[in-house]
Amino acid sequence: MSDQELALLLDQIPEALHASVKELIHDGQFLFADDTSLLLHYALTETQDFTEIADSNFDISNKILQNRHLFASFHSFCQLLKSKDLAYSRISRVLCHILLDIKKQDMLLPNDTCPLDAKELAPYLRILGFSDNGRPLLKQIKKTELFL
Repeated sequence: MSDQELALLLDQIPEALHASVKELIHDGQFLFADDTSLLLHYALTETQDFTEIADSNFDISNKILQNRHLFASFHSFCQLLKSKDLAYSRISRVLCHILLDIKKQDMLLPNDTCPLDAKELAPYLRILGFSDNGRPLLKQIKKTELFL
């Protein structure tokens, strides 16, 4: 990992973790997306249809199938598949789901057990930002433990 790449990574995490992350990288214990490339390549060659993969659809499945012969690494494949209507982050997520064999069915909850009465619920929540008005809502979510 170059110094520039390390600086970009460290900009994304709390300063308190910088020393630990540097040590893990130095010791070769830090996992990057490209470290999974061989496993992902195997998964891509063993499957003929990715429509049942979580967060995937017919178009993404076809795009993966049509380009998998060009696979070189996780990152380069994401770059290859990225387009105006398909973001790098979504492609990366789908490839992770392929690697981990997470199907759409795995993301479904029965209606009677789903507290939000939704048919589909992601097992994780990513908060991009909120204002002071959102603070009470986050407090309520933490109390009910819907997403924890």
